[in-house]
Amino acid sequence: MHVAPVKRSKLHLQTVGLVVLLTAVSWSCSRSAQLIRARPFSEPQLQTISDLPHLHDAATLSGHFVRSVRVYRVTALRMERRPNRIDPDPVTTTVPIILSLAAETRLADLPAGSPEANAVALYLHATRYLEWATHLFGDRIDFNSQENYRDIELLITDPAIGDTQYITSPNRFLIASGSSVPVGLVAHEMGHRLFWIMEDQLAPVLAGPNDLVHCGILEYFTASFANDPFVPVGPPLLNRDVSLPVRYPEGLETIAQTADRFRRSYGTHFAEQPWHAQYAEFLSTLRGDAAKRLDGHRSGLVIAHPLWRARVRLGAAKLDALVVAALRRLPEIIFESRRRLPPTLTKNAPSKAQWFDLLAALLSVGEERSVFLEEFRRVGFDATAVAAAFPKVASENIIR
Repeated sequence: MHVAPVKRSKLHLQTVGLVVLLTAVSWSCSRSAQLIRARPFSEPQLQTISDLPHLHDAATLSGHFVRSVRVYRVTALRMERRPNRIDPDPVTTTVPIILSLAAETRLADLPAGSPEANAVALYLHATRYLEWATHLFGDRIDFNSQENYRDIELLITDPAIGDTQYITSPNRFLIASGSSVPVGLVAHEMGHRLFWIMEDQLAPVLAGPNDLVHCGILEYFTASFANDPFVPVGPPLLNRDVSLPVRYPEGLETIAQTADRFRRSYGTHFAEQPWHAQYAEFLSTLRGDAAKRLDGHRSGLVIAHPLWRARVRLGAAKLDALVVAALRRLPEIIFESRRRLPPTLTKNAPSKAQWFDLLAALLSVGEERSVFLEEFRRVGFDATAVAAAFPKVASENIIR
């Protein structure tokens, strides 16, 4: 779920402009490949709490990227409508859970699904993603400039409240009692933090979170980091899998269609779990432009899917580097695409990056043009027209 950050632009004043930042990136594929994909305690060097990466204090799970993880038990939950927001906000009644953690605590001794195990897993997944993204985009990226997101709350709901992953945000994770924090969920929410930085720094060309290019690339990075195409959301019909076939434009979905998925996911459970009913009732009241607005998370699969298939063919490290390089090229490509592409594609197109801009950028940064053309064409995009407009790759842009 995307939750708009408060005064986001002020959070990133210390962030170097992304166009400059990306220029400093090492495009070496091996660097990305060396980073470990986060899995709960499966890294062999992690034996005790003190072995967690970038950790400063074991008791509070305080480290370089994550300042603290605080855990609470949720005894009541309701949804509250806020002005100028599509998503309602969860309002919780909580009781603090005091964790029993020390530097010498063995990770293997933490019971699966316990507050301690979930807190440690949340710290590990978040730290590994932010570390991975920092290496991928360049060491000058500063996640710690997002001051409001360095302290993370883990809210564990009583069984009567039901599934709550759908209302998770980058600094507030809600999971059902006894379940485990999924790496894909953490990676997705940390991805929002990454894309808030990119959205701010590439404001002239990159649209916001209801945009299919924005969410498609974000979800590709979610799956690539987790090395798993499945992105858990909670409600069965809202879970996303970037490996599943999807077609453009049939795969685009509106907020109204997402509301219907939500209602159908829970069915008769609404009566037993009141907050579900409140959420469904709110979504059902959306009318006009709000209801017709694209749901970027669902619609972005038309971008994430061909990228995932290209990753399967080319390898994670290479495709990750190519996508980052394509993002670097977007400001220049948008100008060129509007000039070169036929009006059938560009007429009435928004000024922000569209699928054809992303494809043109991908075609301009690597030797694997045929892979991108085949995969974007498979989804239903007019890749042939883009290839004709961008027939060559400048030698200085090639990533091998």
